[in-house]
Amino acid sequence: MSDSFDFRSLPEGQQLASYGAFFAMANADGVIDNTEVVAIFECLDVSNLSADGQQQVRSYLVEPPDLRTCLDQLTGADNELRYGLMLRLVEVALADEVVMPGEDKALGIGRELLGVSSVQQEAMRDFLQQVDAVRARGVDDVQASDSLKSAAATLTGMGVPAAAIFFSGNVASLGGAGLTAGLAALGLGFGLVPGLGMAMLLGATSFMAASWALGTGRRHSEIRDAEIQRGRLLIANLEPTISDLATRVRALEEKEADQQDVDMLRRRLRGLQRLLAQARGKEN
Repeated sequence: MSDSFDFRSLPEGQQLASYGAFFAMANADGVIDNTEVVAIFECLDVSNLSADGQQQVRSYLVEPPDLRTCLDQLTGADNELRYGLMLRLVEVALADEVVMPGEDKALGIGRELLGVSSVQQEAMRDFLQQVDAVRARGVDDVQASDSLKSAAATLTGMGVPAAAIFFSGNVASLGGAGLTAGLAALGLGFGLVPGLGMAMLLGATSFMAASWALGTGRRHSEIRDAEIQRGRLLIANLEPTISDLATRVRALEEKEADQQDVDMLRRRLRGLQRLLAQARGKEN
């Protein structure tokens, strides 16, 4: 990935296809649960999309697109984008800590269309589990480096571009600990980081964390700030999604649509409202 690569500079259709792929993965087992909603929404910055594009992304929660259709639109993408997308698909599949048969099948589709081997996918999984463990323990840079170094070295040694780590929401949430350890382990020069700050869907989160790695912030406050930013993104995505869904429920009720469909959307709406209440509680 070059310094000038910017996911947001891609045609909106390709950005939508990428976002759609994450919802398709979350739905691969037949239902998008709240854990997966959080995993996607707290790292989803669609502020650069058109109003219609933003609404389309939000609609994916109740009408997930087909994974193969999404990935077909990304044929010929740069290596960094392909591997970064695959890393994110693996991360979404691991959100609830259990990869169901449907999700495993969807990951196979991802490997096929993104040109990633099963061995590379397994290395991604190992790396993400190490990242998640570091994030959960809240360790400092030295401990994080020890935990991530082997997994990251294996990942890049198999041909996965170092820049792909920035597609992981959990890497960004580690703030300085994750990025410093990750960059050191991967041998990635800090001069490349500013170009990655707007990469993929991390937006302000990865830019903020990269600023710490460059020495423009303080470690402990950056780690906390990264979590705060994730919470704000979660709320920013939940609020309009809930509004859209409430409007949709009212429209179906007025049309006297199938009660089963209405009840399903009501359950989803209540679940999102609970998530929003929890997120607001953490923010306060």
